[in-house]
Amino acid sequence: MMKQQLPNPRRRGIETLIHIIVWGIVIGFPFLMMTRSGFNISLADYLRHGSSSTLSFFLVFYINYCLLIPRYLFEGRIRQYLLLNILLIACVTAGVHFWQEYAFHTYAKADGEGQRHIGPPKWIFIMRDFFSMILTVGLSAAIRLSGRWVQVEAARREAEKSRTEAE
Repeated sequence: MMKQQLPNPRRRGIETLIHIIVWGIVIGFPFLMMTRSGFNISLADYLRHGSSSTLSFFLVFYINYCLLIPRYLFEGRIRQYLLLNILLIACVTAGVHFWQEYAFHTYAKADGEGQRHIGPPKWIFIMRDFFSMILTVGLSAAIRLSGRWVQVEAARREAEKSRTEAE
């Protein structure tokens, strides 16, 4: 019989630090790229235009990390895990783009043509966000699986130690 392991405070601290670093990168990356390109971006502009994408990554990451990975991936229900992730990513991506169209009016009136889209085609941004969310899912799975691997390895060492002592 394997005894239930209590969470290691050191491991929990490292896990928390990893989350802080990852979200610092996700939130700070637009600022870094804009300043390197010679553009200035204020915090208000970022919150107005970039927060919906960041919140969507946060949502996808933690739904995976806290719900889908333990209930489906760790239980060996990989097909359901993949299907639920595709559905989650598609819904969140569509929601973000509908929100951005509604909130920021990315269409402008053209002369006599009704509405015309400003900038690159919409599908480029949708695909960018879709693939970015796939990477977010991969990151959450990698962090969760590495933590699980450490637990399994510690349990294996403990079982080996117990077996050696019993011999």
